[in-house]
Amino acid sequence: MDHETESKRPLHETIERRGSCREYDREPISFRKFSTVLERATRGTPIDARDPGGPALAFVEAYLIVNGVEGVPAGAYRYRPEEGELERLMAGEFREEAGHLALDQRLAADAAACVYFTADLDRVVDTLGDRGYRLAQFEAAIAAGRLYLATYAHRDLGGTGLTFYDDLVTEFFSPRAEGRAPMFLYTLGRPA
Repeated sequence: MDHETESKRPLHETIERRGSCREYDREPISFRKFSTVLERATRGTPIDARDPGGPALAFVEAYLIVNGVEGVPAGAYRYRPEEGELERLMAGEFREEAGHLALDQRLAADAAACVYFTADLDRVVDTLGDRGYRLAQFEAAIAAGRLYLATYAHRDLGGTGLTFYDDLVTEFFSPRAEGRAPMFLYTLGRPA
């Protein structure tokens, strides 16, 4: 921990401060804060259907559009929580695409990063039946809730969840995300 990643704010104050950002400044955010937020959110959720020795995220994977993080080239990524690494899928600024994927909302285009939690629904439903779908939704929602709290623990960050075009999100991140369905979209950045 250092001044970039620690928060002296008590949890109850973070919860009270948490809201939904309505406008982002396009100034880049700190890599340390960004990576800390991601790490805190994707540590895994204790679920009875999850293998305790398995991956941190058992049912979902995180795909990102990064347009404003210091030291991270703009592009599309998959986040690998076990390694704490971003796997670059495509290079380039994708602000226009980020806005379009989020039902044409400018907020996503202005965000420093958009985090999509996706699931291989065929696999989880084949393995766990209808419960698999609910577990994927649950894990995505818990990770997104943690993103909210980790974001708002920093005084200069804000975030919000948005809706999206399901099939277009999968298409955008393919071929890596082929067969995956987006479950949740969270955007974060510097509030305007």
